[in-house]
Amino acid sequence: MFEKVLVAIDQSDLNEKILEAAAELASTHDGLLTLVNVHQNPIAPAYPYDVTRDYIQAVNEGLTKESEAMLEKAKAVVLAKYPSTNIQTLSLSGSPAKAMLEYAEQTNQGVIVIGSRGLRGIKGMLLGSVSSKIAQLAKCPVMIIH
Repeated sequence: MFEKVLVAIDQSDLNEKILEAAAELASTHDGLLTLVNVHQNPIAPAYPYDVTRDYIQAVNEGLTKESEAMLEKAKAVVLAKYPSTNIQTLSLSGSPAKAMLEYAEQTNQGVIVIGSRGLRGIKGMLLGSVSSKIAQLAKCPVMIIH
């Protein structure tokens, strides 16, 4: 059931706990651990001000590089404790919940592991959070780490 484990990585302090839980699941089931980070491109090609396409491309490439560096760091953390883990990294852009849900469904992930950090209280109820959206809409089990 947990041969494919999708793990959401962000800049949260919870990443070590998330990585530990996900690596344990993947190693127990001899599975593939996919570390994913979704970054939102803040500048779209239709930006209303006098911004060049080169600038937009540079900003978006910078975000991708930061995302990939974060993923490589997370991969190193997992491999330090679970050296035989089969790991792949994936940097996506767009809405975090939507991108992860689409990827999980397309690749038939067995479980999604994500942190609980997000909006609380009234803001959380009105706007939702990435973890709550994933928990509500995922077609596979979701493990939320506190």
